[in-house]
Amino acid sequence: MAEYGDHMARIARKLFDALAAELGLDGPQTASYLAERRGFLRLYRYPPCPSSHSRLGMDPPPDSSVLSIILGQDHAGGLQVLRGGAWHDVSPAPGELLVNLGDMMTAISGGLYQSARHRVLASRPSTERLSCCYFAFPRDDAVLEAPGGISSAYRPFSYREFREQVQADIKATGTKVGLSRFHATTTR
Repeated sequence: MAEYGDHMARIARKLFDALAAELGLDGPQTASYLAERRGFLRLYRYPPCPSSHSRLGMDPPPDSSVLSIILGQDHAGGLQVLRGGAWHDVSPAPGELLVNLGDMMTAISGGLYQSARHRVLASRPSTERLSCCYFAFPRDDAVLEAPGGISSAYRPFSYREFREQVQADIKATGTKVGLSRFHATTTR
């Protein structure tokens, strides 16, 4: 698992570097916005779900990461993305990697790139669903802001500040409010 996590960190770095070049980010920003040693690999198991029960397997807020890289789903499916106000199934080929942009990429790009709102439906009544996802995060002290020349919808903030706000929101409201707390017009 450690070897696979290291491999995914290298993939995340290559993907992020390509996005950073498009945005015109400089070297120090690029280094702090994706901390390879801060990423983590998570395995998800969704047990069979009788049809008489709710099938929602995971809440739909976007990820707090910069990037989330998902190893293509097994035969059970279940991943959906929100597009145009409707949920759409994602059907990758076996072994294919799916890349979701997270809230931190939205902030880094000033809103130019949008995080993907997605959800996971639990498996069919007789099938379990397995999923493997690598989440890439910025350094805690990274100040996330759009590069010069890009008008941003978000005020500069550190990743540490974001994590603390998410925890406070969960404690106060029971849910992650997320990036909307950091709109340029929002005060602390």
